[in-house]
This record gives sequence, structure tokens and C-alpha cells, in this order.
Amino acid sequence: MIHVASLLHDDVLDCANLCCGALSAPSTFGNKYTILGGHFLLARSSTALSRLGDSKVVELISTIIANLVKGEILQMNKVVQQSAELVGASYVGRDSWNVYLKKAYLKTASLMAKGARAAVILGGAREGEVWKEVAYAYGCNLGIAFQVRRIASASICPL
Repeated sequence: MIHVASLLHDDVLDCANLCCGALSAPSTFGNKYTILGGHFLLARSSTALSRLGDSKVVELISTIIANLVKGEILQMNKVVQQSAELVGASYVGRDSWNVYLKKAYLKTASLMAKGARAAVILGGAREGEVWKEVAYAYGCNLGIAFQVRRIASASICPL
């Protein structure tokens, strides 16, 4: 639900007419309903999260929402926009690449990494066991790889 809420809000911020080849929610329902739909999903996910009864997991997942907002703010910075365009190029400046990776972590990898860690915690991992770190690293790498692949595909074969 958090991911879908972020996609709804992202389409509004990006003024996206299409999403995955179909009309975006803002194009179909308007910005106000799309934003309210995203807010509703965040509220419902918070309610479901609170019912888990694990305060560490609640705190972990709650930080994802803050990360999503930070990532959106970072994306509005021209350095990130320029670095996204350079991913498919033969040279990417270190600073631009680092900013791009930070944005990819905040908007995507954080959700996957912290979600995976939360699943391991809820599965019964004990303090000091390596599984929480393994799950986090897996989710983080998967999220960053997803973003890099998505941008690389767009630069190679634009729709």
C-alpha cells in the first residue's frame, strides 16, 4: 500500500499522463482524488502496521514514508535529473552518480530493504542474528538495481 501510494503521489508530482502504458490516475481521476487516494492508502497501511504489535517494525516501516518524501525532494533537484539522463551514457560523474544512487535508495530501495528486514523480524529473527542484515542488503540492492535498470531501459528504448 505504501508503494502504490508513492506511485500515485509521484504521478501527480511528475504531471504524468501515462503510467505503464495506461492513463495515469491523475489523468483519469484528477490530482485531488489521486492525492487523496494516496493519503488513504498511507492511512490504511499505518492502521494495518499498528496491528502487527511490533514497535520495531512499526518504526522501521514508518521511516520508509519519510524516505519517500526526501527522495521526491531530491529528485526535484536538477543534479538528480541530469544524472538520470547520464545513466546510459559512457561517463557519469561521481557526484551525479552518488546523488542518483541516494535518490534511488530513498524512493525505491528503502522500501524493499526495510520491508525485507521487517519480514525477517516478524518471522522471529533474534537480536544479533545476521538474517536482518542479509534481508536488508538484498532488498537494498534489488531496489537500486530496479531503478538503474528502469532508467537505463528508458534511455536506450524510450516509449
